[in-house]
Amino acid sequence: MKFTSLLANLVIFHNTLDIADVVRQLQAEGWEIDPLDLAEISPYLTEHINRFGSSWA
Repeated sequence: MKFTSLLANLVIFHNTLDIADVVRQLQAEGWEIDPLDLAEISPYLTEHINRFGSSWA
C-alpha cells in the first residue's frame, strides 16, 4: 500500500510541475493568468490512472 501512495504522490507532483510549466509559457506569451482560475485546476488527474485495478464482478 505504501508503494501505491508514493506512486500517486509522484504522479500528482509531476502533474503540478507540468501545470506550472504551461502557466509560465502562457505568461511568457503575454497571457494574463487569473489566480482564481488557477485555484480551479487540480493536479490530481485520474483519467489516465487506474490505481485500484479493475473490478470484474
